[in-house]
Amino acid sequence: MTNEFKNVSENSNLYKNGKRIKTSNYKLTDILAHYNMNRLQCFFCNRLEQELGKEETFEIEHIIQLAEDGIDKLDNLQILCTACHKMKNWMIYFVKFRTLKPWYYKFSQDHPDLIEKWEQNKINTADFWDEPDKKIWD
Repeated sequence: MTNEFKNVSENSNLYKNGKRIKTSNYKLTDILAHYNMNRLQCFFCNRLEQELGKEETFEIEHIIQLAEDGIDKLDNLQILCTACHKMKNWMIYFVKFRTLKPWYYKFSQDHPDLIEKWEQNKINTADFWDEPDKKIWD
C-alpha cells in the first residue's frame, strides 16, 4: 500500500505493516493543552462532554485533511463531536461529488444502488480511501 498522505512518513506510527492504523500521533489532552483549554468541547457546536448523546464521543480531526496535504501538527488539529465530524466529512465529499456533476451523473446512472447506500450512510466513505480496490457493493 502506498502512503496517500504526502506529509506523513510511512515510517511514522500512523502505519503498521504498510496499513494506516490511526490518523494522528496526538491525544485529546495534547490539543486541549495546545489551545489552553481545560475541558473537552466540540470546536464546532461547542457541546461539552455531558451534553453528548449516549453513543457520541469526541474525535481528533484534521482541519486540512491529510489527503489534502494537511499535516499532523497541533495547529492543524481540532476536537469535534462525532456528529460534527461526520457532518464535516459528509459536506466535503458531497461538495466533491456534486462539483464533478458529469462524472457524478454518469456514475449515479450506472450505480444507483451504490449512490443510494452512500447517501443513506450505509457505506463508509473511508472505505474508498483505505481500500480503493475493495468491493463495497454487491
